Amino acid sequence: MSEAGRHSLEEIQSQPRVWPAVLTAVRERRDEIMRLFAEPEPVEEVLFLGCGSSYYLSLSAAHSFVKLLRLPARAVPSSEVVFYPEAVFPRHGRTLVVGVSRSGETTETVVALERAAARPGVRVLSVSCRPDSGLAGLSGLHLALPASDETSVVMTRSFTSMLLALVAVAVTAAGDEARFRALGSLPDAAAAVLAEAGPVAEELGRDGTLHRYVFLGSGPLYGIASEGMLKVKEMALTDSEAYHSLEYRHGPKSIADASTLVVSLVSGAARDEETRLAEELSLQGARILTIGGEAPRGGRAVSLHAEGLDEWLRAPLTVIPLQLLAYYRAVSRGLDPDQPQNLSHVVKIGL
Repeated sequence: MSEAGRHSLEEIQSQPRVWPAVLTAVRERRDEIMRLFAEPEPVEEVLFLGCGSSYYLSLSAAHSFVKLLRLPARAVPSSEVVFYPEAVFPRHGRTLVVGVSRSGETTETVVALERAAARPGVRVLSVSCRPDSGLAGLSGLHLALPASDETSVVMTRSFTSMLLALVAVAVTAAGDEARFRALGSLPDAAAAVLAEAGPVAEELGRDGTLHRYVFLGSGPLYGIASEGMLKVKEMALTDSEAYHSLEYRHGPKSIADASTLVVSLVSGAARDEETRLAEELSLQGARILTIGGEAPRGGRAVSLHAEGLDEWLRAPLTVIPLQLLAYYRAVSRGLDPDQPQNLSHVVKIGL
């Protein structure tokens, strides 16, 4: 392994090892989680706040809360709460606001959570990788995941760990013991995904004929597609885009050609249409990588090794091939994924 990118690769590969600690952290807070959702009266709505990768994982987590808790849930960038609170907060109701930040110090998220906590009817949950972070002091319940913190600037294991923690919170609040036990299979599945995806991601990442990366995902996988787009931009300084899967037909597919890699995150609900779209794009000349589905002729595929798990539970697995793809693209370009240009480990601004 070269010194450049050493931390990023180690952190990507460590995910099967750190995920059990994430599940344990949630399990140990079970009673507090149940009270947060139920007392003094049940939560009526969930609002997720985050920036960058934390916003994208929140998009996926919000889908999980809708599915598992049957509650209205949505995610917005933290800055929207700072500048447009009237467009974000409901006028009435008991709202759980969830702040997500790896460092727990991201300015927009800290300020947004401060303002949320001051509103009547709001209760606060936060997730970070640091127990002594700024978010911790603002929350009714703070979940800290220190084993998932990173040396690298770019989020990898922290992303999947915080997403897994939020899915586990939803499962816990729903009282769904069977699903919580099912989450325990994810670390082994992650190890299998790493082993299978590594050679595929390296081959495609080092392919100098590919100049545009497109990530497609539906439902809970749209946030994951957006994270794939961001990883390629951050690590590899390469043009990348993300779309809801079937939206790609409505105009953007016009420029997909042999220099385009389309990464399709195959869902449960839209699987048939996503498969047809991949076949269309392959015939159009684009290169195709499917995650969790069958590859069209001439394309590549990576299995998620999670038979029996629905798309809400297996979402963290879908991120791993995208991280590897961005890593190998960066290395092939002589870049250091650990220290991308113009970025810092924590974003602080003068709000």
